[in-house]
Amino acid sequence: MWTERNRKNAEGVIGLAKRAGALCIGTEQVVAEVRKGRAKLVLIASDVSENTAKRLTDKADYRRVPWERIPLEMRSLGRLVGREYASAVAFTQEGFVLSYRKAVRDCPSEALTNTLSNPERNEDTDGRNE
Repeated sequence: MWTERNRKNAEGVIGLAKRAGALCIGTEQVVAEVRKGRAKLVLIASDVSENTAKRLTDKADYRRVPWERIPLEMRSLGRLVGREYASAVAFTQEGFVLSYRKAVRDCPSEALTNTLSNPERNEDTDGRNE
């Protein structure tokens, strides 16, 4: 679980990415951006249905896009991006991925992520598995 500081920092990065136009929002848009190769990191709300989570993670895994289940519910994630609900978001610029990772770096590894269980997914991070 994120600390309060992690949460605020992560929310700040997500909000900033939205304002910069570097965030896609919602299952359909995220899947489309993953398919086009533009998504750099997919963040999935904690309370999405199993089917939605599977669709997002399968597509991300197939296209070798890292993903994380985050400790925000769909309502909270939606509120951050100006919607009632958001099942998932994806960063489309690498700089925001780095900022997000820095924001949650000291967070215990309770968030589910495919990069931890599959180290070769992150070959482009100079050998580090984040």
